Amino acid sequence: MNHGVMVKVRNLHFGYNSRNILTGVSLEVFPGEILVIVGPSGSGKSTLLKLCAGLFYPKDGDVQVKGLNIHNAPKDDVRRLREKIGFVFQDGALISNTCILDNIALPLRYHTRLSESEIEKSVSRKMELLQIDRTYDYLLPAQLSLGIKKKVCFARALVMEPDIIFYDELTAGLDAQDIQTTTGIIKDLKDVLNVTYIIASGDISLASSIADRVATLKNGKIIETVRGMG
Repeated sequence: MNHGVMVKVRNLHFGYNSRNILTGVSLEVFPGEILVIVGPSGSGKSTLLKLCAGLFYPKDGDVQVKGLNIHNAPKDDVRRLREKIGFVFQDGALISNTCILDNIALPLRYHTRLSESEIEKSVSRKMELLQIDRTYDYLLPAQLSLGIKKKVCFARALVMEPDIIFYDELTAGLDAQDIQTTTGIIKDLKDVLNVTYIIASGDISLASSIADRVATLKNGKIIETVRGMG
């Protein structure tokens, strides 16, 4: 494992109106590791992931991703950085009026100049990797189970071959077989592509089984970080 720092969170504060959600979170994530953030529902796990990905802005503190302050850097620098970040949302966050094939292909069409045949090949590889049945290609998200939506969202997050993947609520909507498939892919990609994962999960036993480190979030702070079995 590289001993540099991929993501550095320093004294992060966030809240809505008078409600504080995160109060002084500090955290470091190293290249090629799987860090799982655990905590009870409503503890701020999802919020912390979105702050680290630059989707939310903090009240105070900062987040550096690959050495770039994601909240204060020039927009062009942040845009280029985001091309190397994947995010798997808890509810899938797929475009509702767009078929599954085009949902997965969207980042490639937006960020690259690949031909349609090249895009099709890349999308096909990711769908095969995640064992997404090709009969789903032209279905809309509303026609799928939450578990399949989550796998499609994971495929979309992988399609740009990012350096970092944020995965919100690993087990949400997945059955036992899907969980086994997804965790296997996470481990394989970590080793093969040196992908760094930051995962939020309420399942402590699962977190420990795949993580290099497990960080516990409680009362708005990281209260401990321990080694996992990943």
